[in-house]
Amino acid sequence: MPLITPPQPSASRSRPRAAAALASTPNHSTAHSAAHRAAPLPTPPAPPLRPLADRGWLRCAVPVHCGGLGGEARELGPLMAELRQQDPALAALFWSQRLAIEFLVQTPNGALREHLLPDVLRAERAATVPITLAQSLLSAHDTGRGWQLSAPRLQAFNTSVDGFSFVAPVQLDGQQGWCCLRSEEDGFDVLPAQAQPPAHVHAHTASAPTEAQASAIRLRQVFFREDEWLGEQALEAALQPVCAALGPPPTNPRLHVG
Repeated sequence: MPLITPPQPSASRSRPRAAAALASTPNHSTAHSAAHRAAPLPTPPAPPLRPLADRGWLRCAVPVHCGGLGGEARELGPLMAELRQQDPALAALFWSQRLAIEFLVQTPNGALREHLLPDVLRAERAATVPITLAQSLLSAHDTGRGWQLSAPRLQAFNTSVDGFSFVAPVQLDGQQGWCCLRSEEDGFDVLPAQAQPPAHVHAHTASAPTEAQASAIRLRQVFFREDEWLGEQALEAALQPVCAALGPPPTNPRLHVG
């Protein structure tokens, strides 16, 4: 009588319950990696002047052919007064950016204006000037192959960590004028902020304004290119209407940008 072999359980039946449970458990490492890959990158913070740029404040009193809204320089006065009252720190950034804009508007260097001004008007690039314009003359050394500019310590607002353009007075071989440097250049140092006494005191205020905290800029033989030349000293006269409308540099002890 032949032996009857009992039916063998199939592979699916013979699999231990623990193995089945393990197979059905998601791979946490794989799931974590997938979730990590799918997670959106954090959005970089918008430049602090972007809301004002969106409202057209940076384009106020800028000629239409330069990308502005037109109008007269005196229209900047109420805007600046509102900022001084509501947000002195933002007022300091606006003061710096708008003065740098005016240099670019008034410069006879059309190529430099076309290259920089659109981004500065949109606040996509920061731009600034020394807090004390007349007392911030850069020294220049002629190497025979170009100029190198130096300055021990200049105070300025709006020194963005993402880079900025810096307008400053300079003397080249007896000729005084204005240049526009990039903070990304070698030898261009942005130092920790220090308290800076206000350059102006309003006659109608009972007490002196508070001290303003601004970043310090040090130049160590920064190479100067001819295409960074804004114009001669006479350029200052063209800036006077905007300078008068903006008034003196704002002051705020809490301000520290950069």
